[in-house]
Amino acid sequence: MMECAIESEVSFEAIRQKLKERKDFDVGKAFLALAITERENERRYRDSGVIPHVQKYITYSDIARMMKTHNHFDDLEADDINLLISRFDKDVDGRIGLNEVSSICQKLIE
Repeated sequence: MMECAIESEVSFEAIRQKLKERKDFDVGKAFLALAITERENERRYRDSGVIPHVQKYITYSDIARMMKTHNHFDDLEADDINLLISRFDKDVDGRIGLNEVSSICQKLIE
C-alpha cells in the first residue's frame, strides 16, 4: 500500500512539472474535457431552449467513461475511482467541482 502511495506521488509530481512547463495549460478546458455528464447536460438544456444555472462537476461515471475509452477501466480496483474522487472532493458531495479542481491545479502549476 505504501509503495503504491509513493508511486502515485512520484507520478503526480511528474505531471505537476509538465503542467508547469506548459504555457497553454488551461484548468477550465482540462476540467471540461473530463466533465462529460456536464457537457451532455448543457447540450440537452441548449437543445430545449432552457438555460438553467448548472454547477460544473466531474462525476464517478465521467471518470469511469474516460477510463473505459482509454482501455484502463479493467485495470482498476473496485474502489479506485471513489478514492480518486475523495482525494479532490473537498465538500464531500461525491463529485469533483470546478472550484475544487481549480484550486488544486493552480497549486500544481505555481
